[in-house]
Amino acid sequence: MTDDVAGLVLRNNYLQTLCLSLALEQGTTENSYAIQLMQRLERSGELDRKLEYLPSDTLVIERDQKGGGLTRPELAVLMAYAKISLYGEILASGVPDDPYLSRELKRYFPKAMQEHFAGDIEQHKLRREIIATMLANSMINRGGPSFIAYVRGESSAASADIAAAFAVARDSFNFLELNTMIDALDAKVPGAVQNRLYAGLQQLLRWTTVWFLRHEKLDDGLQQLIERYRDGLAKVEAVLAKTVPAVNLVQMQERRSELEKLNVPAPLAGKIASHRFLQRAPDIVKIAEKSGASIEAVASVLFATASDLGVERLIEEGNALRARDLLERQAINRLRAQVFENHRGIVRRIVDGKMAWAEWREKNKARADMVIENMDTILAIKPFDIARYAVAQGTLADLAIRRRTNSPSATEGGGYSDKLEFEHPVNF
Repeated sequence: MTDDVAGLVLRNNYLQTLCLSLALEQGTTENSYAIQLMQRLERSGELDRKLEYLPSDTLVIERDQKGGGLTRPELAVLMAYAKISLYGEILASGVPDDPYLSRELKRYFPKAMQEHFAGDIEQHKLRREIIATMLANSMINRGGPSFIAYVRGESSAASADIAAAFAVARDSFNFLELNTMIDALDAKVPGAVQNRLYAGLQQLLRWTTVWFLRHEKLDDGLQQLIERYRDGLAKVEAVLAKTVPAVNLVQMQERRSELEKLNVPAPLAGKIASHRFLQRAPDIVKIAEKSGASIEAVASVLFATASDLGVERLIEEGNALRARDLLERQAINRLRAQVFENHRGIVRRIVDGKMAWAEWREKNKARADMVIENMDTILAIKPFDIARYAVAQGTLADLAIRRRTNSPSATEGGGYSDKLEFEHPVNF
């Protein structure tokens, strides 16, 4: 069992080193979140920057302007403080008491102990402390030193809620399994390639954590919620080849081929290549549950409208925008969130009408064509900026809103209401 214990220790060291490497590769994009995290730790009395030789806000901003950020030793210090702070907040909450998280407790111990002392482990006196430790480590190791600052900026959520949402996102998407598959590429692919794969999963993990915070109740138990979405996401993945537009399917296949040429195994290459579309899988599952439509029907509408309405191009342009400071970064991210809300509203309208996108577009041709024309015009103007982003998301909202009429609509089975089709509108 000594070897097992040594393996667990080395594993944690591996993950912490990886966390720092990915944070360094993020470059300036993490600077504003690092500033926010250090400010928060200072306000709570948990951090003395001078004592720990961490840079001032002014110095970080100066480095940012020169294309730099925190150094690896500075990130290591910040990572440690982020874990300590997060551990305390999780422990003070009810999150460690969720029965689903007992698996975090078991993973702390060597496999031999898990097999022979399962009952004793479950009744361990430090049960809550171990779960809080494991969860905090996992969140920061996988999400990055500034993970909590990032998610707070997107959701204004408390750390306990973020921890619960993280567990749902991580296990619904089987991130543990995917990361293990990438781990197996050590010394088989270039380190830069391997880190890009890790970074892609980290980005998706952050995105889905915020999604669950915005769209699901997390205080009714995690087990059922995770099972629902894990099953739903598997169904979305199974129908991607039939629901993704042909041009996007070619892009996905090209991405898979590129990864395979870099010696990434075909199963992993296929999963990584599909993540661009699986990012929208929670939306598909949610809409299918609310509307009663099939996963395949909702996926077909969502992917087709994302392509034809320019949603994909708009998100790509938005992701490329460089923010001058934290508030501008949050403004960009909130606009992106509103784009997805508007798109969900459009998909829900079409699905509720029990139509395919082509049929709905034909019956609402004048309005749909106008929105497409406006989006094409906005996206053609260079350089793309926040003002154009805001106008574009408003253009999508025009199609998501059900307008009130004096007589029943022949196209949608009744008069429009002026209610947006969003369950949880994002305020911006």
